[in-house]
Amino acid sequence: MQIHGIGELILRTREERGISQKELACGLCEQRKLSSIEMGNDLPDTFLLEAFMSRMGKSADKLEYVISEEEYKFYVLRDSIEEALGQEQYREVEQKLAEYEEYLMEEDVLHFQYLDMVRAFLVWTEEQKKQEAIAWLESAMDRTMPFWREEGIWSHAVSWLEAGLFLLWADRIKEEEELSRFFERLLAYIEEQWLDEEEKAKIYPFTVLLYCRRLIKEKKYQQVQELCKKAIRILTENNTISNLLELLKLRIIALQELEGKEKELERLIRQKDALEAIEKEYFYKVSETSIFTKVKRELYLDREIIRKNRKAMGITQEKLSEGICTQETLARIEGGRKAREKNFQRLAERVSWKKEKRTNEIGCWDYVLLEKKREIDWLASRYRNQEAKEKLLAFLCPDTIEGQQYVSYMLAMLELQLKEKEPEEVLKLLKEALKMTLKLEDWTKIKDYVLAKQEILILNGMGIAYAQMGQKKKAIELYEDIMGGGATAKVKLHRYFRHTEC
Repeated sequence: MQIHGIGELILRTREERGISQKELACGLCEQRKLSSIEMGNDLPDTFLLEAFMSRMGKSADKLEYVISEEEYKFYVLRDSIEEALGQEQYREVEQKLAEYEEYLMEEDVLHFQYLDMVRAFLVWTEEQKKQEAIAWLESAMDRTMPFWREEGIWSHAVSWLEAGLFLLWADRIKEEEELSRFFERLLAYIEEQWLDEEEKAKIYPFTVLLYCRRLIKEKKYQQVQELCKKAIRILTENNTISNLLELLKLRIIALQELEGKEKELERLIRQKDALEAIEKEYFYKVSETSIFTKVKRELYLDREIIRKNRKAMGITQEKLSEGICTQETLARIEGGRKAREKNFQRLAERVSWKKEKRTNEIGCWDYVLLEKKREIDWLASRYRNQEAKEKLLAFLCPDTIEGQQYVSYMLAMLELQLKEKEPEEVLKLLKEALKMTLKLEDWTKIKDYVLAKQEILILNGMGIAYAQMGQKKKAIELYEDIMGGGATAKVKLHRYFRHTEC
């Protein structure tokens, strides 16, 4: 998939899941807009893309997003809002919400839904404002789920966020017996709807947490044990900490009431104590609503890719723009003006960024192959290196430079871990893999480029090889260069770096 990659992805996934255009678009956008996206004539913004994917049970979180400065301002505002919310600086939250709303147009339903959700969280813990919180949740659901009051809501495709809003609302408003049936139905829906474990990890554990708090009161300890055990597995396998401590505590309570569970109980208590120590040391605070704001996304600004890579390669604006656009247009793009899609792609190719604008990986990978790649990466991250290598060798790599680069990089790293190759040989292989996308003569210029995720991972691997060769100073210098490039980027570091292993 190249220019039409995202549209093809949405179309094929929608048809595989048996979801109509009308159902997928319902409440999110006009059906004709979705049709235009699927035909490759339009691009969804990152918020709409994620909503589409989630309604189809797929996660788009671990993709890299290349966005305009205009779109990035919403991420900046969300970061500010969520930081202030976590620190209980509610006046600051209100000010940022007002600023956010000034940028919106009537059709920006996902943004309005976010604002309604945050306003519900502002009064969430105040019992006297319970009805106000409920009203804001209802408003948030009305934005994209005109069907949420229907009895057949679970016959519709809903995103994890929409299901989460409905869950919070139900937990506040439904009677005990009715609520138990609701939890059971929602858990069944999650199992049926979200086949992607990454997407499931956003909502399944939280649903289990709320449900098991009630099951504990009913002394249904075996059911609590089974549900919490599965929820914890989903969280840990997806490197997520939100609600993990609370689920551990519920398992401990349940195990204390079950016979023959002493050894398992001791192990869980040690895990709980360790997690509490980590949260205390790093001032990590998790509220009941944290999962709705702490969402992983990796972002790049289109203008920074063009400007920084052009300068790093020593190309003038006049030379880069030749045959694509005027020099004045390029100057405006580098200054923050939104680039036309075709112009961006042609400019980006000239500065060694051969990827689709909206997401880097979707342009290079079939989503099915991308999921297999993630499986290999997951095995490697758990040091199950032989299994990972076997899957990699059976991997049907896409016929793209990035696909070939991934296989070369991952095979070299696995063989290093398995001690099948010496670090000197691995270093050579990694340098060759990096050159597939980054033509670099002067290694000191790494910090001057906007690096893609895969390039950062290769450089990480090179640092590991240097360290194993006894050249730790060189490894540290390499990591400093990688981090230096991120430090000069306008995008905040937590949006840019999730892959640097020191």
